[in-house]
Amino acid sequence: MNLLRYGCSTFLVLGGLIVAFLAVYDAFQPSRNWIAIAGMFFGGVVAFLGGTAVIEIANARRRRRGEAEAAQWLPRLAAEHGVITVQMLEERTPLSAAQTRRWLERGVAEGRLERLGHERYALKS
Repeated sequence: MNLLRYGCSTFLVLGGLIVAFLAVYDAFQPSRNWIAIAGMFFGGVVAFLGGTAVIEIANARRRRRGEAEAAQWLPRLAAEHGVITVQMLEERTPLSAAQTRRWLERGVAEGRLERLGHERYALKS
C-alpha cells in the first residue's frame, strides 16, 4: 500500500512539474494557444500540489502512528531496562531517529520524561 501511495504521489509530483514546464515552453513558441497553455500550466500545478499533499498526509499519518506506538512502548521499556534510549524506540516504531528525539524531548518538556544524558531518558514517577 505504501509503495502504491508514494509511487502514485511521486508520479503526480513529477508529472505535474513536467506538464507545467511544457506549458511555459509552449508559451514562447510562435503559434500559441493560450487556453491550452493555461490549462496545461494549471493542470500541472494542481497535479504537483495534489501529489505533494498526499505525500505529506501519508508522512503525518506515519508519524502519528509511530508516536502512538512509542507511547505504548515507554512503560514496557522503562520496566525492562530502566533507561529508554532513542535507538530502543527507533527499532520498535516507524519513527526515524530525528522524529524519536523530537518526541522524547517533547516528553521532557511536558514533564513525563527525565533526561539522563545523551539520548538516554527515564519515566518520571
